[in-house]
Amino acid sequence: MNRSAKPVVVILIAVLLVHIQILFFIISPRGSAACSAQNTDRGKLTSTFSVPADGSYRVWSRIKAPDATNNSFILQVDDYICGIVVGDGSIPANTWAWVNYQNGNTSSFVDVTLKAGSHTLAIFGREDSVQVDRILFSTDKNCTPSGNGDNCATAVVSQPNPGGEPTGSDPQNPAGSGPGSTVTIKSSSQPVHVIRGTDLVVSPDIDTESSKDVVKVEYFIDDQLVATVEELPFEYSIATEGLTPGTHTLVTTVHYSDGTTKSTTQTLEIQIQGQSKESSKIRYIWAIGLLVVLALIGALIFWQRSRLPSSIANLPARFRKVFVKKELIKAPKQTSIVIEPSHKQNQNEPKE
Repeated sequence: MNRSAKPVVVILIAVLLVHIQILFFIISPRGSAACSAQNTDRGKLTSTFSVPADGSYRVWSRIKAPDATNNSFILQVDDYICGIVVGDGSIPANTWAWVNYQNGNTSSFVDVTLKAGSHTLAIFGREDSVQVDRILFSTDKNCTPSGNGDNCATAVVSQPNPGGEPTGSDPQNPAGSGPGSTVTIKSSSQPVHVIRGTDLVVSPDIDTESSKDVVKVEYFIDDQLVATVEELPFEYSIATEGLTPGTHTLVTTVHYSDGTTKSTTQTLEIQIQGQSKESSKIRYIWAIGLLVVLALIGALIFWQRSRLPSSIANLPARFRKVFVKKELIKAPKQTSIVIEPSHKQNQNEPKE
């Protein structure tokens, strides 16, 4: 290889290595997971939440226990706050109750230390038919939630789906498995990612602490009224097979007997089976990287072709045709032979 071509080849190799490193960084998990794997036979829910500042947060969970035996679930935050058994004590059956203790010990509070910013919450089912409605993270450890927990104004609320069923809040783990599967979600402001073809049952966000009666619930998809439900439990089933892949807007409007209404706007992300934003991102980076590599290869070929007459002419003749067409080779001047006639032939002289 010509010495002057080596820098270009080195640059090309460097670009390829950087491309591979970027893909490895995206595909591989960040850091080592400190939490051991939990049993997911009773379901798993993941959600994201954010806290405004570094500090210690008291965790409150609003749960409904079916009886005195089944009254707990497992809580995990990020990959270092692991396996917290929330509840498992004396909790009234069949009623929503706020719980802030672990392992059945009412004196052992669930306190976690968090950095400012976004975090990942995971809930694992531990006992049958235990429902989880809300999780509160509050810096005010003297605050005891009541109702929906809105009295703890400084708390950060994550609202999972009742029953511990998957909500599809994680774009890498969309809810459902396509045709034949059903997922139930609670109307909230949290985006929902669901596999196309899954039947999505929407439960309205009704103010259970209010004495007002619900008259009806209206459901809108992309600003179009699709259903009006006037009977308990006021749920509506969406056949996602009829929705195009991509982002849609779901608006749930609850009408109360006193004339007031409550509307909740939620984003529905309909995904194709096996599709995820992360995989799309990887494919996009591969495409960009491939274009860059092809451009560099094209530039290298063009640069080499422009140097062929001078660099290849010195090769033995039998090798020249391997690299370039014959007409591109110009013999160097030092090997050229010019024959001059010894005298000019007179046009009147007879030819021999």
